[in-house]
Amino acid sequence: MTDKNSSLPNVPKEVIAYHELTKHTPGQYAESLGYMDWANQPDPFRCYPGSRQTELFFSASESGPGYLDAWNRHVPAAPISQNSLSRFFYYSMAISAWKQIECAPPWSLRVNPSSGNLHPTESYLITGPVEDIDAAIYHYQPYSHTLETCAVLPDRLWPSLEMSENGFLVALSSIHWRGSWKYGVRGYRYCQHDVGHALGAMAFACAGLGWDLHLLNLKQSVLTILLGLDPKPSPEMEAADCLVWISAGNTSPPTAAQLHPC
Repeated sequence: MTDKNSSLPNVPKEVIAYHELTKHTPGQYAESLGYMDWANQPDPFRCYPGSRQTELFFSASESGPGYLDAWNRHVPAAPISQNSLSRFFYYSMAISAWKQIECAPPWSLRVNPSSGNLHPTESYLITGPVEDIDAAIYHYQPYSHTLETCAVLPDRLWPSLEMSENGFLVALSSIHWRGSWKYGVRGYRYCQHDVGHALGAMAFACAGLGWDLHLLNLKQSVLTILLGLDPKPSPEMEAADCLVWISAGNTSPPTAAQLHPC
């Protein structure tokens, strides 16, 4: 019998090997711990203690476009502001509800779906100066619906990159331990699945604001440097996944050459 994976074009052998290692078979599940190690449960919220916090005020009762209008892209572009950025993150990466069973601790649900509700995906805003928000790299904190300042951008940096004022960047990363804690060797699969969920949620949030989302082709090593992530292996290691350009007008996405100086 011919291995169907051997005929896949341009697929690195490491990917095929991981797939074979982590797939379920009719007689056996993929390797995992086999029980829930609650004492070592990962914290689902990454935070940056001591960083400057920018609150994102938004009420879910505010009126907005109808579902079909957003789906059919009949929504005028909202200007980029603290309010519209708040709406963007509220409709894509925020906490949507809290649940509790009897005396057990409460747990949160989020707008972006997650395998096992583990939420390994973190999001970062990279923007030039907009209304009430400085040019900086921010981590979005869904627990408090705030932006945590990771690095302030020099005043001349954004203009020097020739970035449009009608757009901003959002990066996604994964903390793979959150997935492997429950799913073992298959955890990486589900982390990639969750990145796709986050991209889909952001795309639809953009549609509701009349914005466009463009996935950029940027090397992981460059994005790691851009976000200031620590590449050394550790249980809480955060891996850069992807970068998107979101525009509130007919603006072209930046090139890799423009982003590299960051």
